[in-house]
Amino acid sequence: DREALQKLVGSFDSNGDGVVDASELKVLLKIGVGADVSDEDCEAIVRTVDTDGDATMTFDEFIDFLERR
Repeated sequence: DREALQKLVGSFDSNGDGVVDASELKVLLKIGVGADVSDEDCEAIVRTVDTDGDATMTFDEFIDFLERR
């Protein structure tokens, strides 16, 4: 469910700022789904879904990313 997913994503927020940056996304994808994604690809993913231009993904932006897949 959404709450469990939010808790999972939040567990990869290593600096506790409430958002996921490209380096945190890389770890999330590796541990969460076993995907070995390059730094450049993680940065591109963040740029693609980052609607507010802060170079990070909020949980809602992450959900939007998943729903597009």
